[in-house]
Amino acid sequence: IHLGLVDAGVLQRLERRFRVKLQAGLVRHDADLVRFVRANDGNKALAAEQLKILTKGGQLTPFVLYPYQQKLHARMEAQRKRFGFIRQVWLKNRQIGTSTLVQGRLFHRTTLWPYTNALVVAHNDQIAQKIFLMTRHFYDNLAPALRPMVRYDTKSELVFENPGMDRAANPGLMSRIEVATA
Repeated sequence: IHLGLVDAGVLQRLERRFRVKLQAGLVRHDADLVRFVRANDGNKALAAEQLKILTKGGQLTPFVLYPYQQKLHARMEAQRKRFGFIRQVWLKNRQIGTSTLVQGRLFHRTTLWPYTNALVVAHNDQIAQKIFLMTRHFYDNLAPALRPMVRYDTKSELVFENPGMDRAANPGLMSRIEVATA
């Protein structure tokens, strides 16, 4: 189940369909791949195919939701469908995966949709660094065709904008994800 997740190989099938459209001249370049993936509801396949997490054992593995995360995700999606946004307060135990779930959702949104800003606030610097490291792993392991341009890459923020001089003609996503301390 998901962050909208489906079988392995879905992204590859979408990329094959995209390449056929590219050869036919129906799309122009890799930026069109992102739009194509979104238009084909490929964003549901993205997390299973692309998001990787670092386990406590130090292994990089696909982001597969635990049952508790699946319940939270379902509740968030129900609220989003009903109201058009998600606003929730959780009282939770530590180490059950809520930070990973939220960070995955925020990363997904900020790397595929323009003008999207995400701010995560942690209670101390150590936790903030750990949460941002999730974002770093997500970005570093994303397929090159789906990886947005990065203008600024700091210890606590990724800014998805064009770093080049042609920023006026091609600004990039103009999105960002930041992790800070309260």
